[in-house]
Parts: sequence; structure tokens; C-alpha cells
Amino acid sequence: MATDTSLLPEHHWKGLPPLQLPCSRKARVGRFILNSLGKLPLWLNHGVASVIGTIIFCLPLNYRNNARDNLKRCFPEYGPLRRSFMLLRTMQETAKNFAEMGYLWARPPRKVLAKIREIQGEHLLDQAVASGRPILFGAPHLGAWELLSIFLASRTRISSLYRARKDAGLDRLILDARCRFGANMISTDAAGIRSLIKHLRAGETIGILPDHRPQSQQGVYAPFFGHPAYTATLFPKLCQRYKPVVLCGFARRLSFGRGYCIHICEPGPEIYSSDEQESAAALNATIETLARSAVSQYQWTYQRFTGSEQAGQSEPLGTS
Repeated sequence: MATDTSLLPEHHWKGLPPLQLPCSRKARVGRFILNSLGKLPLWLNHGVASVIGTIIFCLPLNYRNNARDNLKRCFPEYGPLRRSFMLLRTMQETAKNFAEMGYLWARPPRKVLAKIREIQGEHLLDQAVASGRPILFGAPHLGAWELLSIFLASRTRISSLYRARKDAGLDRLILDARCRFGANMISTDAAGIRSLIKHLRAGETIGILPDHRPQSQQGVYAPFFGHPAYTATLFPKLCQRYKPVVLCGFARRLSFGRGYCIHICEPGPEIYSSDEQESAAALNATIETLARSAVSQYQWTYQRFTGSEQAGQSEPLGTS
């Protein structure tokens, strides 16, 4: 389907951005793998990833076990055989999430957006952009969030929170790949948060991954799949203070590498509640609804259900 590309850069690059030297061996190997996978057509890219995911499913790795435990917790009504199949599909989709980065980052914007076959809820985004109000877009760890970022950058001026990687070479590679599509990446330090608020006050769009486990004292417990999950309060606080148009969404992978479908929705009015716990509950309810529409594409490998004593060791909130 045709998509608006008026805000996209006109570059016609081939391959990933070059590494900034000096860089680590890990960065060089990571770029080589992504660049190699990026040369494959999407159906083969996803096919190779499915094989890799199947191998991971057979190994006793920590994140594989995290996914197994999360699926058991959230879907107790399913029998062992069905959950085992869900776990296999989750590992395959997790591998696709990595493999498709090479595909998406190595191609110019118009070729990437040509893979979008359908946009559900497109009118919500169009209305939000036309209103002139700031937009707060919640993009959970679901589906192809790298593609969603590229899509949003083609429709609106967007800034997203970004957590720096420990490996400087990989960090630079990821930043260069994301910024070449027109997105503005904001660090999670105090200066970055001030910059985020400045963009929000200017009526621009802010993208946040709202289902990160926050650091201590930066979240509240709110239900998620029937269980309390420590949920960041940054998103509710921005909703309460600046009253932006709030949207959530994800890019669902279609089978056999046929492309993607964008899903956009509005959370319930409780998202604007002055009670942070009520607002967080509305946010989690929206994420759960989206996740149920593509269960295997949610990042079940992530530890969402941990105690507050562990939350202090977790990642900065709202980052990508």
C-alpha cells in the first residue's frame, strides 16, 4: 500500500552505516551479521531467523526460560503442549526481531515502507497530527518496533528516548541507523528528559517504550495479564501534566515474510487520570490488548514480573 514519505530523507543508501573506528570486536561481528542478514529478501531473512529461533528453543538459555515462565504465568489456562508451541513461536519471532534490523536499516526509507501492507487505526494518527497538539506514542516491546519507528518518522516529527549501550561501537551503529531515517534520539539522563519535555511543549511527537521495568522509585505496580507488574510512571506523568494526544501501537509481522501491518489504538480515558496507578493500569491494559493480538511477537523474554528490590537494578524507563 502507498504510504506518505514526505518527511523522509531522500538518501538512497545500501548497507548499514559504517562503524566509527576504533571499535570492539563485538561491534564488528554484530555489524557483519546484521549486514549479511540485511542482504537477504525479507522472506528469507525471516526464514533464517525462524531456524535460529528453533535452535534457541532447544537450548537452556536464561532468556528462553524467562519467556517460558512468563507464558506460564500469563496463560495458565493453556496446557503444556500449547504453551510449548507458543514458546517455540516466541523464540522464532524474537530471532526475527534481530534479523530484520539488518534488513530495515540497510534499505532506503521508501523500500522499507513499501513492506507495510495495511495500517489499522491510521485515521487516529492523522487526526492527532492535524490537531497540532503534542503526541505521546507508546510503542511496547511487540512486533517490529524498528519498523514502527521508521513509519512514525515518515508521518510526524518524532523524538524517542534512547538508552546508550555499553559497547560504544554498537551504540554508534544503532544511533546512526535510527537517525538516518529522520528520528531524533534522546538520552535518558536529566538533560535528555528536559529535551523530551521541550519537544513535547513544542507540539511534537514523543515515542516511548512504556513496558520497560523502571528503576526503583520510578514506578508503581499495575495489573498486566492479571498479575502486578512494576510499571514506569514517566508515561502517566507526561499524560497528566501535558495532556497530549495519547496513542499506542505496533507493527505486526505477516507470515512468510509478506510484510507488516501497523496497528494504532487509543488507550482508555483513565490514561489521563491524576492517580498514577490508575493511569498505569490503563496503559498496561492497552499493551495487553495489543499483545493478545500477536502473542508470539511480544518480548516474553523480558522480566516484567519482578519485585521492587530487583527494579532498582533495571534499565532506565521508557527507553529503546
